[in-house]
Amino acid sequence: MKWLRHKIKAASIQYVLVISVIILIVISAFISLLYLQKRIAQKNELYKETVHHANLAFSYISNATIPYDIPTILSFSDHAFEETILSRKHWGAFDVVSVRANLKNETFHKVGIIGGSNTTRQALYLKEDNKPLVLVGNTQIKGDVSLPIKGVKRGNIAGTSYYGATLIQGTSRHSNSSLPEITNLRFLKEFVNYRNIENKVDFDLEDDLQKTQSFKKATAIYNDQQRIYLQNISLSGNIIISSDISINVSNSALLENVILIAPEITIESNVKGSFQALATKKILVKENSILQYPSVLALFEEGKEDIAGEKEPLIVISKNVQLKGVVLCEGQTKNTDYNSQLYIAENSVITGEVYCKKNLELRGTVKGSVYTEGFIVRAFGSVYVNHIYNGVIDAVAIPDQFSGLLMNPTNLSVAKWVY
Repeated sequence: MKWLRHKIKAASIQYVLVISVIILIVISAFISLLYLQKRIAQKNELYKETVHHANLAFSYISNATIPYDIPTILSFSDHAFEETILSRKHWGAFDVVSVRANLKNETFHKVGIIGGSNTTRQALYLKEDNKPLVLVGNTQIKGDVSLPIKGVKRGNIAGTSYYGATLIQGTSRHSNSSLPEITNLRFLKEFVNYRNIENKVDFDLEDDLQKTQSFKKATAIYNDQQRIYLQNISLSGNIIISSDISINVSNSALLENVILIAPEITIESNVKGSFQALATKKILVKENSILQYPSVLALFEEGKEDIAGEKEPLIVISKNVQLKGVVLCEGQTKNTDYNSQLYIAENSVITGEVYCKKNLELRGTVKGSVYTEGFIVRAFGSVYVNHIYNGVIDAVAIPDQFSGLLMNPTNLSVAKWVY
C-alpha cells in the first residue's frame, strides 16, 4: 500500500505542476495580449495623428504661399519625432500637392490635385473696351458681374429681341482694361511649348494598354513626332501624352487625370473621361462628349500674322457636350478681330470657369464664371460685337467646393484626391 500512496502523491505533484504551467502560460498569454493591445492602441493613435497632420497640411496650403519643387517641412505637434513634408508641383492648369506625415515609425502619404477657390465668385467679367454688353433672345446672367462703363442693354438679332425681364440678376461694377491675372499662365505657355518635365520615365503606347501611374512616382511620358490616336486604351494618373502634330481621342479610350499636349487635339463624339487637353492651334470637342471634373481645355495660340476674313475658332465645343472644369483660350490676334476664338454650341454645359483672352461666342450654358475680352455672335450673315445670343451664365449653379484657375496664389483648395 505504501508504494501506492507514494505513486498517488507523485501523480498529484505532477498534476499540480501541469496545472501551474498551464496557469502560467495563460497568465503570460494574457499579459502578452494586454501588451499587444496597448501597442496596437498606441500605433493606432500615432497613425491617426499622422493622418490628422496630413489633413492639417492641406488646410495650411489654403492660406500660405508654397514654393514649387522645394519641399516644405512643417510641424503640427510637440513630438520630437514628428515631421510633415509638403511638396508642390505644376500639373497643367492645376497643381499637385503631396503631403507625407511622419511620426516615429508611422507614415501617411496623401496627394491632391489643387486649384484656385473663389469665395466671391462673379458670373461675368467683361473687359473694359468702351462697348456695352448686349443681350438677345433667352440669354440669362445670374450672379454679380464686372462690365465696361457703358454697361448692358437689350438688343435685336434678325427680329429676335431680349425676352428677359431683368438684364442682370445680380450686382454690377466697372471692369478694368485687362482680365484678372492667372498666376501660373507663364508656366503653362512654357510647358505646352517646351514640355520640360523633371523626374520622368518614358513608356511605350501599345494596343489595349492599361496603365496606371501613381502621383507618388515619377511622371510617365510618351512623346511622338507623329500623330497619336488614342483608342482601346486605359490611362490613369501621373501620365503625359505628347505629340508634335496632333492627338485624337476615341470614345474607346479611357483617360483619367492625364495630360495631353499637341498643336491640335480632337476629342471624338461620346468620349467620357477626366483629363487636360493643352494645345497651340486647335481643340475640337465633338458632340455628346462628357468630360468629368477636373477636366481642362486650354489653348495658347502661337504668335502669327493676322489674316483678314472669317476664321474658325481656336476652341470649338460642339452641341450636347458636358464639361466640368476649366476652358482657357489665350488668343494672340493683334488687331481688331470679328471672329470668335472660343465657340460653345447650344445645349452644351460648362460647369466651372471659362477664360477667353479674345472673343467668346456663347450659345450654350456656363454654370460658373466667364472671363472674356469680348463676345461675338455670327448669325444670319452678320457679325454682332459684344452680343450674347441665347447664352446662359449662372454663377449660382456652381458647387461651392469647385476649384479651378489659379488666380490667387494664397487661395487654394483640393479639386480631387489622387493616388
